[in-house]
Amino acid sequence: MPFRCPVCDGEVRVSDKACPHCKEPLDAASFIKRLFVFTYNRASALRCPVCNFSGRPERGCCVYCGSNFTLAAALAPPIRWWNKKPLRYWRKLRPVTRRRLHFYSSAAFLWFALGWAADHETDLAAVSLLSIAYLAVLLLFVVFVVPRDKRINFTTGIPPLTKISLSFNYFAFLIFLQGVLLTWARRAAVLGGLFFMSWAACWLFLEYIYPIACVMADIITGHPGFDPTADQTRNVHNN
Repeated sequence: MPFRCPVCDGEVRVSDKACPHCKEPLDAASFIKRLFVFTYNRASALRCPVCNFSGRPERGCCVYCGSNFTLAAALAPPIRWWNKKPLRYWRKLRPVTRRRLHFYSSAAFLWFALGWAADHETDLAAVSLLSIAYLAVLLLFVVFVVPRDKRINFTTGIPPLTKISLSFNYFAFLIFLQGVLLTWARRAAVLGGLFFMSWAACWLFLEYIYPIACVMADIITGHPGFDPTADQTRNVHNN
């Protein structure tokens, strides 16, 4: 029974340790290596968004139609896998089961995050104050971006178990934030200094510069400033 080389498709014998045509090794280690490479290439292959031809991401463009690989093409394989398997199973679960899985996964993630923080306790203490500045800016950003009614509905309309899970996620996020600040300590310190300068500039402007500018504008234009104790051109009658 003739056998074929997996590389050059040349005819080989069972007793051959290498292909007589291309000198490719035919032992078990080479077979496992080729299987691993084939599996990796198949898993990491990109689909062209124009012709749907499979190609390697290192090429930068499709070898069939010449279209450039975009970010959407790079994200398409994991998104397809997520939509086909895990997300489909997740949608079939009951809401109570989803909340329980969220709780257990959040607790496990927080436990592992605490273990990592315990190993880096000395290093994390150095960026604790810097983490407070980043957290304050993040909360200010949330207040500015998310409408007030959305925040109220989010805090009042979720079950207690979900609130506990989100609390676990919050503490795990704090540990992750400290880890990021520790990794890029110098850049984080520079950005934290910019946060402090922005806050100090806003406080100085609202506390001193803006009131003085209003008084000077009233003096120059001749219009009196706002007096909250004045009549305000209205008469209130109380019976």
